Amino acid sequence: MSTSFAKYADSPCLGRRLLKDKTWGPYTWKTYREVRTTFENLGSGIRSLGLPPEKNRIGIYSSNRPEWAYTYLAALSQGFVSVPLYDTLAPNAITYVINHAELEIVASSNENLPKLLGAAPSCQSLKFIITWNPPAESDHDKAKQLGIRLFSLEDLLKQGSEHPVAPSPSGPDDMILLMYTSGTTGVPKGVMLRNSNFLATLASTSYSSYDLTPKDVHISYLPLAHIFEMLCLTGCLYFGSSVGFWRGDLLGLLEDMQALSPTVLVGVPRVYNRIHDKIRSQVQQSTTSRTLFTYAFNSKLAHYQATGEEKSPLWDRFVFSKLTALLGGRVRLIVSGSAPLSPEVQNFLRICFCCKVVQGYGLTESTALTTVSDVDDINVGHVGAPAVCVEIKLVDAPELNYYSSSRGKQQGEVCLRGASIFPGYFKMPKETADVIDRDGWFHTGDIGEWLPNGTLKIIDRKKNIFKLAQGEYVAAEYLDTVYSRCPFVQQSFIYGDSFKNYLVGIVVPNPEVLLPWAKQQGIKGDLPELCKNDTVRKAVFQGLIKEADKAKLKGFEKLKNVYLEPEVWTVDAGFLTPSLKTVRGALGKKYQAVIHNLYEEPRLDGHVSKPKL
Repeated sequence: MSTSFAKYADSPCLGRRLLKDKTWGPYTWKTYREVRTTFENLGSGIRSLGLPPEKNRIGIYSSNRPEWAYTYLAALSQGFVSVPLYDTLAPNAITYVINHAELEIVASSNENLPKLLGAAPSCQSLKFIITWNPPAESDHDKAKQLGIRLFSLEDLLKQGSEHPVAPSPSGPDDMILLMYTSGTTGVPKGVMLRNSNFLATLASTSYSSYDLTPKDVHISYLPLAHIFEMLCLTGCLYFGSSVGFWRGDLLGLLEDMQALSPTVLVGVPRVYNRIHDKIRSQVQQSTTSRTLFTYAFNSKLAHYQATGEEKSPLWDRFVFSKLTALLGGRVRLIVSGSAPLSPEVQNFLRICFCCKVVQGYGLTESTALTTVSDVDDINVGHVGAPAVCVEIKLVDAPELNYYSSSRGKQQGEVCLRGASIFPGYFKMPKETADVIDRDGWFHTGDIGEWLPNGTLKIIDRKKNIFKLAQGEYVAAEYLDTVYSRCPFVQQSFIYGDSFKNYLVGIVVPNPEVLLPWAKQQGIKGDLPELCKNDTVRKAVFQGLIKEADKAKLKGFEKLKNVYLEPEVWTVDAGFLTPSLKTVRGALGKKYQAVIHNLYEEPRLDGHVSKPKL
C-alpha cells in the first residue's frame, strides 16, 4: 500500500461533500500525499497511548467517511488490527463485540458516542475512545466517570505530528482485520483476515478484465463494516483510484452520485432491484413513455445479445441518456455482489446505463472475492469463474438431493481453499472446525452448479434449511432471494411448518410499485388498507408465483398463501441484521399468530383441503 501512496502522491485520494448553510457543496479532495501524512500522524498518536502488543485491536464505529479510512490506514501503518462495527449495531451487539475482541480503543463518530458510552459500563476492556470531532464537555465528564480517556481525532493528529513514530506494518501472516458477521442466528462470529488474504485477493484482480485504474472514481456508500465495501476501499487505494464518500443519507445518494460522477458503481442486488423497480414504475406513468421505453429497450437488448455492445448511439441519446445522468454520466462498470443478481435486472442495468455489468460471489471468510464474471460475457444467471486466488469444489449434499458427480448437472455445496481463505473464527475453535475440514476446505453452506462454460451458478442454500411434513428440505434464504425479484416485493419472509406440507409467506410490499398499480386498477386506499384488500393480496401472490415459475421452483417450494405487512422491517426493531438480512427467529415470533391463520384459512392457490374425517 505504501507504494501506491508514493506513486500517486498528487492524485485525488479521498473526497467528501461539506454541508454549509443547509446546502451540500461540491466534492473536495485530499491527495494521496495528504492522506498519507494524516494517517501516519494518527498512527503515531494512537501508538503514543501505550497499548500493549497483545491488545493491538482498534474498533471503528462509524458510517463511511474519510475519518474511517484514516483510522483503518493508521492501523495498517502501525500493525494494529481493525475491528469494524456496523453503524447500526444494537447496544447489546456493541457490548458483545467490544468484550469478545477485548477492545481497549474504539474510534467513533460523535453521533455514536452516546451509545458507546452507554455500553461502556459493561465493557471492562475499553479504555480509550477517539471521536472524529471534539466531544462536548459533558461527554468528557461522563467518560472520566467511567474511567475512559476521550480524545478527538485532532488531539491524536497533533500528538503524532509532534512525536512521530516510524511505521511498523504487519507481516504477511499477521491478522489485519477482524470482521464480525452480522449473524442471522446466534452470536456474531469474528472472521480473522490476514495481510496475505488481502494481498492474494487484490493480486487476483490484476488478472481480471475489470481492473481499476488511477482514472477511476468509486462512491463509498455500502457499509465499510461489510467485507465487500472494505475490499473496494482497499482495492481503490491499492490501484490509485479516487474514493468519494456519500453524505450518509439514502435520500441524497443519487444527488451525491451526480456531484461525484463515479466511473465504477458497486452494490448489492437489493440496491439494483430498487433502481430497476423505480425506473419501471416511472416509465409506467404514461402510455407514451411506456411504449417508447419498451421499444427502445427491446431493440437495444436484441442488439446487445447479438453483438455484445452495450451502447447504441440513437437510443442512448434520445432515451437512455437521462438514466445515465442519474448516476453522474460516467459509469463504465457496475459490480454486483453479496447475493445473486437476477438475469432480468442484470440485463436491465446493462441496457439502461450503457455500461458493463459483472457480478461476483464471495463471503467474509473468502475476503469477498471468490468468483467474478467477465466484462465481455453476455450470458446472465451465473456468478462467473473462480478467481486465481482460490480453488473451488462441489461436495454432495444428499439431504437436498444435490450430487457433484452426477452425469447430468454437477451440483453440490461450494467449498473453497486458497490464499484468500480466512484461517478461522476468533476465539471459536469449534465453530472453525465445523466449517474448515482437515484438508483446508472451507464449507460455505451455499449450493452451486457448474455450468458448461466453467462458470458457477449459486442455486440454493444449505444453511437455514427446514423440513416440511412430507420430508422435503427447503432452503429459506434461496427462496427469499427468488421471491424478492417480484416487483411488488420490498421484503419477504418464507416460512414452512414441519407439520405442514406447504409454504406460506409474509411480504412487505414495495409502495413505489403497489400504489401506482392499485390506482390503475381503480383500487383506493393507502398502503395499510391495500394490504388488507383481497384483490391486492391475490395480485401480489400471482406475482410471486410468476417469479417461482421463472426460477423453476419445485412444487413444494412454491408459496400457497401470503400475508401483506405494511410496516417495513428494520435493524433497530431487531428484524434485520446490519447487513440487511432477515432475522428469521425474530420474524417467526412476531408473526406466529399470522402464520397460524395462513395455514388455517383457504389457500390462495385455489387448493381446497379435504375435510378431516
